[in-house]
Amino acid sequence: MYNRTVLFLLMSVIIVGFARGNLGAQPPGSFIILSEVTFPIRSELRPSVVLHAFAPYEKAQMEQDLERASIQDPESDQTEKQEGDTTETNTVLIELPQEQVNEKEIRFHMFDGMIITGQLSSEILTVSTEFGTLQIPIDKVLEVNPGLNSYPQLLSNLEQLVEQLGDVDYAKRQAARKQMALMGVTIKYELERFSDGGNAERKKHLEELKAEIARTEMELENFDDAETIKPFIRGDSVRTPDFTVVGKIEQSQFELKSKYGSLTLQLRDIQRIDRQRTGSQEIRRSVVVTGNHFIDSNTMTANIKVNKGDVVTVNASGSIVMTPWGSNRSSTPNGSSTYGWFIDGKIEGGALCAKIGDSGEPIKIGSRGRFTADRSGVLKFGVAMQAGYSGGNYQYPGQYDVKITVRSGTK
Repeated sequence: MYNRTVLFLLMSVIIVGFARGNLGAQPPGSFIILSEVTFPIRSELRPSVVLHAFAPYEKAQMEQDLERASIQDPESDQTEKQEGDTTETNTVLIELPQEQVNEKEIRFHMFDGMIITGQLSSEILTVSTEFGTLQIPIDKVLEVNPGLNSYPQLLSNLEQLVEQLGDVDYAKRQAARKQMALMGVTIKYELERFSDGGNAERKKHLEELKAEIARTEMELENFDDAETIKPFIRGDSVRTPDFTVVGKIEQSQFELKSKYGSLTLQLRDIQRIDRQRTGSQEIRRSVVVTGNHFIDSNTMTANIKVNKGDVVTVNASGSIVMTPWGSNRSSTPNGSSTYGWFIDGKIEGGALCAKIGDSGEPIKIGSRGRFTADRSGVLKFGVAMQAGYSGGNYQYPGQYDVKITVRSGTK
């Protein structure tokens, strides 16, 4: 042990002497920082000693590195957690990048599957609404979805198919049923408009089509990569960065300058208009919400900052034991009124909920949920529990496994 101490002292003298020899050429205020060298020494000394060495290092740079090191150190006294936030302190908060669009070019998605990109000759899109006529600059248009009123032939065909569902000929009824099934989710709202007219066959087929559409929508929610399919509405919708308007687009055709030359596109042939976007438009993350993360206190932070308009999709599984009602009673993410109500008639006890920021309103998620952010803030999750049963001496073993997808509202 004595020899080790002597060896350490000798090496220290040699290193410090060498360092001093190199310091003479350095400007005032410079420091010498050594690579880390650790020596075993006597037990009454510190268990390790870090020697500094051999590279000139500016004082300001050193202070920055020391500050950065203290931030990254999970045991640093300066690292704090906010009350009610169970997030790990070294986890980075993420959010979708700001939307970037090509202001020069616009994309036309045609019904035949073609996508045509180019520049419009017109600088204004005219939309008539019940409140008056709007002149929207083309460079402010992010997306256009023509409504059924812009497709008179499609609307006429749909009306004929509904009538055919009640035909006395079985083959004609089945042919109409098949064509309408292929339209799928797009005719969801239109089915609500049609009456069965007292025809039992028409009534049966309309109810079956509605049920099929509902099942399809549930299945699509399980496929995060699936493109969002929107039901037709009657009016044309135009979305800008500041607002969305529904009305009637006055232009029946568009003159487009593309790499193939000048083209004339008819509104009735256009399925959708949008712009090319750059950057990631999606965030995915999984979190575990235990039975002791409550939506009104001690929430689980997803470490995702959502912006107003972002679309949040959540799938959850698992169970928690509802001990106040018995050790053999458990809840799924859907919750149950058996365990009382967190919000009367809206959110059952044991249900998985989300909110945006500490002051955001609780949103019931259940085993599957989707909502559009009505504000910007950090996404948080917790279990809904009726008053008097959250925290305290109550424990709720178990967990909900939560998968989150956040998409830009512009996608």
